[in-house]
Amino acid sequence: MSIPRIYPDGTTTPDTNGLGRLSDATRLEITEKINGSYELEMDYPVDGINFQLIAKNRLIYTDKQFFQIYETSREIGGIVTVYAEHVSYRLSHIPVVPFTASGTPTQLWEQIKSHAVSTIPFTFKSDIQTVGSLNIDKPRSVKDILMASDNSFLSVFKGEFNWDNWNINFNKNRGVATSYVVRYGNNLTDVKQEENLQEVDTAIFPYATSKQDKETTTIYLPEKVIQTKNANLFSYSRILPVDFSQKFDSKETPTIEALRQLGNAYIKDNNVGEPKVSIDVTFVDLSQTLEYKGTLSAINLHLGDRLTVIYQSLGIHATAEITQTVKEPLQDRFKTLHLGDFQGSLTNSIIHNDAKNQQNLNDLNNRIDDVEQGAKDDLEKEKEETKRKLTEVDTKASKQIQAAQKAVREIEEKTGKEIDDAKKQISDFVSRNSSGSPLQFYDQNGNIVQGIPPVSTIKSRDGNFELNSSGFNWGGRLLGGNGQLYADGIYGETITGYDINGAHIKGGTLEGVTFDATQSGYFRVAGGSSATVMSTNGFSVNQSGFSDGYINLTGAGNWSPQGFYTPGKVTCSSAHIGGQDLTGADIAKLHRLKG
Repeated sequence: MSIPRIYPDGTTTPDTNGLGRLSDATRLEITEKINGSYELEMDYPVDGINFQLIAKNRLIYTDKQFFQIYETSREIGGIVTVYAEHVSYRLSHIPVVPFTASGTPTQLWEQIKSHAVSTIPFTFKSDIQTVGSLNIDKPRSVKDILMASDNSFLSVFKGEFNWDNWNINFNKNRGVATSYVVRYGNNLTDVKQEENLQEVDTAIFPYATSKQDKETTTIYLPEKVIQTKNANLFSYSRILPVDFSQKFDSKETPTIEALRQLGNAYIKDNNVGEPKVSIDVTFVDLSQTLEYKGTLSAINLHLGDRLTVIYQSLGIHATAEITQTVKEPLQDRFKTLHLGDFQGSLTNSIIHNDAKNQQNLNDLNNRIDDVEQGAKDDLEKEKEETKRKLTEVDTKASKQIQAAQKAVREIEEKTGKEIDDAKKQISDFVSRNSSGSPLQFYDQNGNIVQGIPPVSTIKSRDGNFELNSSGFNWGGRLLGGNGQLYADGIYGETITGYDINGAHIKGGTLEGVTFDATQSGYFRVAGGSSATVMSTNGFSVNQSGFSDGYINLTGAGNWSPQGFYTPGKVTCSSAHIGGQDLTGADIAKLHRLKG
């Protein structure tokens, strides 16, 4: 079992548990195709552990790979679906400026790195040693240069990619040939594969055209067709015309023997006469389909591995590649293996597309009627398939709407209950003083008014005002019998005989106040870069101050060491200057000396 962990964006190694483990995942699937998509889907409950850590661009680490979250679905039934893509998708966001180069894949990778507009945080390895050329005539992304159908690593070198976190492996074959066998037609059948069986060509009709003296001649074999080795296993004949005209020089007349050799080579190279394999094998099928011992977790199968498919009813052995896997890391198993025709896989289809298209063009004149009829049949099939899909979409949408409506009802019920609970809590809070003694009514003489029974509470019609023996409240402002007052504001003229703690007095006037500044008490007025402080020791502005018996002129403001600024007079019996006491007589003497 591989418990997914979540990491912050920018993480490159899973050396810790990251931000946390996503242990409550109810579904975890990883789908990968040969030279195609590589993505993760996970269902997670909103009340699951570390759910709050799930966010776009964060990384999920599972099955030894990092996947970046790019979307999360809306909650349905308490479950959210998380969508993430393999970190190799980041190569789609790194542009490369135009360049032209030749070399092996490893050498061309260095050219890509040197022409990229930003650093590429990936390493590259390849076992392909052949030389090829790339002509990048406009800015393209790194991934496009690697995987596009034209002018790319795939189209030039015919390899297969294996993405391993920040490592790119580009080899001739990603997987290996295995000894595992699928016996088709015994415990495993598939509608699509049945259609593939019906499209097996049992023979080819090789021909070539020669133009001599403006006259065109068609050369073909005396026996006309070359049968495949499996032709006698089928109850029908399906002959494929193949034009080999381009194999001969325009001035060369095709020979029968050369045409026969080309036909036999074509059958061998293209596996003519063997079924095109396309089978989905689910986890349930594996125990009945694959010949192996032990549990699935012990099967050493990987994307790109090749298996043998045996068609027991025909006695045919074909080679199939695992072209897509759907893993379930939580169960440590494959959910689905897709087996595809080895030469018909994505990589090889890119390689052979040009040749196949050219062949189709050459055969067009000979098979135009079949093509037209096939197109009509395909159109009808497509119409029926579209209708079927629309019906499925309508049904699915209806179910989703019903699920959404149910979720809304659940939310409304939950919210209504929460509102009712809140109302009850407020009511309990407002009426919490209603448990005192009954209230009685007295007249102006202090006598109990007869005829009016005692009451527990007096309330206003709108419920905003309430009075009982424990106190009263007005719209949530409470005065309890224990003297505690709860209010947003106090309005009046006089508050007498109370200590006010931790208060801010704004816009008021203090009159007749005695300030008790014993011990460390003081008044402080601060603002900007200056402060005024008054205490039992005197008062000061910044560092200048008036204290017991002296004036300290060392601060800023109206005083400075160079001058003492005041609009009036400073009168004193003596001044202490430079260590000497100067009296009025001394100052008069100084005036006389100064003249």
